[in-house]
Amino acid sequence: MASQSTAGMHRARIHYAVLVPLAAVTLFVIYILTNAPSASTAKLAEINAQNNFPESNAAVAGIIPESDFPKILRPIASGSIVQQSSFKQPDHEQSDQRQLNVNQPDIKPDIMPLEWHALDAEPTSDQASEADASKLRLTAQLQSPPQSQPWITTQVRNGDSLSQIFNRNHLGVSDAYRLARLEDAKPLLKIRPGQEIKIKKDQQGKLALLQYQINTFDTLTVQPIDDRFVVEITKREPEIRLNNAKATIQHNLLGAAKKSRISLHTMYNFIALFGWQVDFSMDLRAGDQFSIIYEEHYLDDEKIGDGEIIAAELVLSGKILQAIRHEDKDGHTRYYAPDGGGIESAFLRTPLKFGYITSNFSNNRLHPVKKIWSAHKGVDYGAPRGTPVLTTGDGKIRLAGGNGGYGKTIIIRHGGKYETVYAHLSGYAKGIRSGVRVKQGEIIGYVGSTGLATGPHLHYEFRINGVHKNPRTVALPTSDPIPEKSRAQFQQTAGLWVAELEYLNRALAQNNVDTPINQNLGNQNLGNQQPEPN
Repeated sequence: MASQSTAGMHRARIHYAVLVPLAAVTLFVIYILTNAPSASTAKLAEINAQNNFPESNAAVAGIIPESDFPKILRPIASGSIVQQSSFKQPDHEQSDQRQLNVNQPDIKPDIMPLEWHALDAEPTSDQASEADASKLRLTAQLQSPPQSQPWITTQVRNGDSLSQIFNRNHLGVSDAYRLARLEDAKPLLKIRPGQEIKIKKDQQGKLALLQYQINTFDTLTVQPIDDRFVVEITKREPEIRLNNAKATIQHNLLGAAKKSRISLHTMYNFIALFGWQVDFSMDLRAGDQFSIIYEEHYLDDEKIGDGEIIAAELVLSGKILQAIRHEDKDGHTRYYAPDGGGIESAFLRTPLKFGYITSNFSNNRLHPVKKIWSAHKGVDYGAPRGTPVLTTGDGKIRLAGGNGGYGKTIIIRHGGKYETVYAHLSGYAKGIRSGVRVKQGEIIGYVGSTGLATGPHLHYEFRINGVHKNPRTVALPTSDPIPEKSRAQFQQTAGLWVAELEYLNRALAQNNVDTPINQNLGNQNLGNQQPEPN
């Protein structure tokens, strides 16, 4: 019994010896856990006080609550002096760094990139690497400026579509489809081989800007904004300058124009201008002269083409014909004689721009195929096969098809009493058929040799109330004169342009060289422009 009591007391002493130290350790741990945060905060406050830092640095001015940071890592503002609890700097080093900090600009911590430092313990290698990576990512995001990307110029290839161009430049094909559905972007669906499209990408390699020059004057720009495409077409206006030319006809009209360096564009306008009064295939003679004052278009000080004729003169065997351009208040232009009389007609004198007469209007002619004498009730114009045929006046097509010995024929009715016939055609222009209305100067067919014909030519007839008339000599109805309210102003302007034509003729006759007027009128309204008097 005594031995059992002794053993029990021995076990109690052992339990007491174990439990008391364990309880002490537990209380110590609880104390440490309870007071460690405030101790760390106090330590950080002490560091800030030593270095004259504001108290807000202890929690980075409230950017992120202190409680959200682990004890081992605490943020401080970039540029601040950092002390670790395990190391105390010498007094002179602290003084130097405090002085350096005073001279730095006063930058608020809440707008500065964050750097991470250990406060109470040395970080592990993994923690240090993660801290460096975080610093680099955040610094790059806040401090790196956007970089301008270079233009990528893509040339359109045979068979290319917009989606193929996007795919070749590593852009989303779906973006090409979205862009193609926009009404303003329709020109991108009409790209042609050899044209260029300029592309600029953003930092992620997506489309940032696209430019496509539609023609000499129009440029299309595409820019993605807020998940949609903004399309804009910018138009450039050419600079307009005036030039002049004078030529003497020796062999033919085009030869004289080429010698005087006059473009085909300007010559076609010149022929159309006097086409109501002159048959250029028959009326011209050696020694006849013409003078033209016309526009030239420039972009970036480089000539890109000719514009309209301002004033023109044609001298046929001593007979002078003149035409002056007039623009009304609505922007419509027409040409008149210097006195304001109309020079245009309801009909062109000939249906071809260029050609020569192979058979004239006659009451008795030997037919080249039938070999019999009969009336030739029209005029035959020789021209290469496929030469465009123009309607000489506004009207409605009565027939477009085969017509016996006439071959492929077009007959047009003009109002109540006029009718014109175009025969031996090789074919018809697109859209030409019976019942269609046509405008003066419109291409309706092409020279051929269908029907009874020995070679390619155009047979042209002019009928009034069913009676055949000589197309070359018939009196054609002229256009109305200039409106009375505009006549005085027009005559004054026309007088100045006529003076310019006369001065041009004198100067060129004396020097036998071109003498440009060199008037730069910019983009002014040239219809009523008055030249400086000589």
